[in-house]
Amino acid sequence: MKKKLQQLLFLFMLLSSQLIKAQFGTKDVTPNEINLTGLAVQPSVASGSYLNCPKDNRIYFHIKDFNTEKLYFGFRPHYYQNFTVGGVTKPIQRWCADSIYIKIFRPDSTVALTTKLDTVVGNAGFINSYIEATAGPKIGTFNPTGYNPLILTPTINGDYWINLYYSHDGGVTMETITSTNAWLKFPYFDLTIATAANVKFPGRIFSSKWNFVAISNKDSITGTNTLRSADRFNPEGNASSEAVFYSYNKDSVVTKIDFDPGFRPLAYNFAVNDYGVSNTGNWLVDRQSRNDAAAPSLLGGYKIFLNDPDISVYPSGQVPGNATFPEPTVKGCPPSGPYKLRYRLPANADVVILLDINGTAGYQPATTDRVIEQPARLAGTNFYSWDGRDGLGNLMAANATLTFSVSTYFQKGKASVPLYDAEINKSGFSIVGIRPIATAALRMFWDDSQLTSVGVCGTTAANTLSTANRTGAGIANILTGSAAPAHAWNGTGNSAQVRPSPNATYCASTTVNDSTRNQFQWDDFGNVRTINTWAYGIESFMSKSITLQCVIVSGTVFNDADGSAAGTFTNINTGSETGTNAGTLYAAVIDPVTREVVGFATVAADGTYTINGIAVNSTDLQVVITSTLPVADGILPAETMPTGWLNTSPSLNTFSTGVVNVTGLNFGLDRLPESAVTLLSGQNNPPGNTNITVPAGAFQNSNVGTNPNTQDYDGGTVTSIRITAFPSGANTVTINGILYGTCPTCTAWPVGGVITPFTSGVGPTNPILIDPIDGSSTVVVIPFVAIDNSGKEDQTPGSVTIDFATVLSLHNVIFTVNKQNEKSVLDFTLGQVSIGSTFIIERSINAVNFNTIGSFSSTASLQYSFIDAAPVANEKNFYRIKEIDKNGKVTYSSIKFIQYTGGGNIEVYPIPACNEINITLNDALQAKPLTVKIHNAQGAEVLSKTIKKANTTESFDIKKLPSGIYNLSLGNEKNEIKTRRIIVIK
Repeated sequence: MKKKLQQLLFLFMLLSSQLIKAQFGTKDVTPNEINLTGLAVQPSVASGSYLNCPKDNRIYFHIKDFNTEKLYFGFRPHYYQNFTVGGVTKPIQRWCADSIYIKIFRPDSTVALTTKLDTVVGNAGFINSYIEATAGPKIGTFNPTGYNPLILTPTINGDYWINLYYSHDGGVTMETITSTNAWLKFPYFDLTIATAANVKFPGRIFSSKWNFVAISNKDSITGTNTLRSADRFNPEGNASSEAVFYSYNKDSVVTKIDFDPGFRPLAYNFAVNDYGVSNTGNWLVDRQSRNDAAAPSLLGGYKIFLNDPDISVYPSGQVPGNATFPEPTVKGCPPSGPYKLRYRLPANADVVILLDINGTAGYQPATTDRVIEQPARLAGTNFYSWDGRDGLGNLMAANATLTFSVSTYFQKGKASVPLYDAEINKSGFSIVGIRPIATAALRMFWDDSQLTSVGVCGTTAANTLSTANRTGAGIANILTGSAAPAHAWNGTGNSAQVRPSPNATYCASTTVNDSTRNQFQWDDFGNVRTINTWAYGIESFMSKSITLQCVIVSGTVFNDADGSAAGTFTNINTGSETGTNAGTLYAAVIDPVTREVVGFATVAADGTYTINGIAVNSTDLQVVITSTLPVADGILPAETMPTGWLNTSPSLNTFSTGVVNVTGLNFGLDRLPESAVTLLSGQNNPPGNTNITVPAGAFQNSNVGTNPNTQDYDGGTVTSIRITAFPSGANTVTINGILYGTCPTCTAWPVGGVITPFTSGVGPTNPILIDPIDGSSTVVVIPFVAIDNSGKEDQTPGSVTIDFATVLSLHNVIFTVNKQNEKSVLDFTLGQVSIGSTFIIERSINAVNFNTIGSFSSTASLQYSFIDAAPVANEKNFYRIKEIDKNGKVTYSSIKFIQYTGGGNIEVYPIPACNEINITLNDALQAKPLTVKIHNAQGAEVLSKTIKKANTTESFDIKKLPSGIYNLSLGNEKNEIKTRRIIVIK
């Protein structure tokens, strides 16, 4: 007798309410007593839940609460087919009372139960009749018409599994797996999870690959095996399997597969997946029905239940939203194109695109309509690259209009149902959505077009030629599908898709085949083939009329120096503004949802831009200006502005296109003002609370490095400055006539600083006075930012730094420094004799921190000299003379300097600094690692770092340092020191 295998794989995403079934088994798969769907075990062909079978084959049951839940179960066990004894095949169907076992494993793989299945009416675990099987187990006094069950009391929660097998040694081992004598069938079976109070939990029993057999029960036989009838529970070709299955896929979607009468598969496997017949990753090929000499493996399927999975254990998944069209939907311009037709998916999906061109709604084959499949599209924006030709190969004309339709089939709702060696399926079957979406009749698809005829025609009932199939190919129903129930077959591929499928003639015969009356297999469409059907539980259909035409988008970027735009697009150009690109600017049209770049252009020096190729009839697009180069079809980078510029209008403008060019999409920019950095040295520090007036020009003109003057360089003017912090090194400061400081009559320094009017090109309108802290080395730093006529502030503060020192004047000293053979010669002449004084020679490389390099006592002479034999190489060497008279009074000379080159080189920048100081050393200076230290004006170390490698730049983070003057020193293991003065401004 021929072996039959079938395998069903499907995946879905849907929801429905249904009638709850209390137990799991015959009641679910057998709607009438005549045509039974029995559980089958066929180890030699890797089918069924036999001992140590693959995980896909196992029958599982789930225990949620082992304290209250038990498994009640029963079977009617039989050998699968005729039994061979001593080489003689007995023409009987029989069971063996001491040979069929069940073994149950716990979730931790330990054995929970091993027991023989009884065959005596009334004994525990034996189901005698269809009535008992469909009634379920007796539980205490409940359900008296049911069967007497075996009971398993679980000890832990989780997924248990069941193996069924024939054993010669009391259940220890299984009959030889290669022997058909190990095959079993169970015409009646039941597995029920319930409590002792008869509270039942349906939807807890599952397998990833069931093995069933269609059984004839013409005599409705019950009782023990006393009638040795050849028709007793006999697997046969005329028996229908009218089973119902529920798939729970990886996305928590439940779908139901319901077979109508006329499905005659003999033995078959039932599995569910989303890949088709094979799993190579190519859906267009893997989904095709094919000729197969043996059953495909169909591994990795989903959980298959015989009733709706228990929602408390197997909850419903999430439903994706609808697919949408981005803007613009079409990219590309006639006449050459090519075009990108764009659509957006909320989840992964298979997609079918219809270009409806012929004017009649829907797809008409062999017309100008064109259909394209795009399987396995990922969530997000997708596109189809279209060459602009219709279904007949003609190039579409410019300004032509067509309907772009997209049918989206979400993969999380996909069900592929391949049936192996299912000869006859006359009435087809249905795929129904259960949850999370209820769908009564899904569209079903298939591709039987690749099937071929194999073998030769049989001529007699004895010559069934079970390995042949002469029915030819079927149809490819892959685009529009057919509403369930569908895909019926008998003697042909049923191109007309009628139900029931008609009979046919074959070979040279004129006799119409009727598979219900002959024993042939070569004339059954499903013989030695895997017939695949698929459906989608969740679909999204959308369409849009598109016109093959483009427009130009243009505008101007204005230098809005007066800030008239004020954050709008309505008043950018008041007549005096000119266009600008601020050095480097781009204008880009983007999809506002995904920020994908549709098109872009470089802004010209006069501020104008022109972007070509934007589709007509697009809504809510955006044009954006940015200093970062966009990438076509990429995601727009951050909307940056050139350094020192800010928007006065929004940086993006929303617009829609019609069929004419879009102009006047203008923007406003304003260059920020700059703030000067000024150093005033050699100032007298007046004693007491004496104020000095800071020169107005000190706030206007820079004299440090390459810093700009206080100015608005692109058409604007500086109208005020904001002194951002109380000046360091000062007792008080007077601004706009208000005295700030800590004196009794002083006003507290306000948060945010003080704004004072400013005359561009001159300086502050009101005088600014300071009282420096008394001392011989007081440095006052006044940080400020410029504010232009549009109210914009400089983002990099400037400063005025005043270096105060008490200058020796009593003797009218004349002090010179000269270079002789790389030595410094200091000469000074006193205006009068200073007997009893001590003169100390001091040197510095930053004019702030001085070190003693020599000293001598005064004489009656007025002229003195000193030679510095080792000045600091490659630095400015600052010198001064400190006099301590006989009374202890200290005075200083003015500061002189000599510049030396050669030796090591050090760069410290920027000065002044706000957030970061950078230090670069060359090879000559750095023979070994150097330690860099920063000290504040009080001499306390505030930062330290080791530089290990020359010709590299090291950075100091100084964000936490307050404004002021600091000393930066570099020393090696020989304690050779170099110093620099740095200025920190906040």
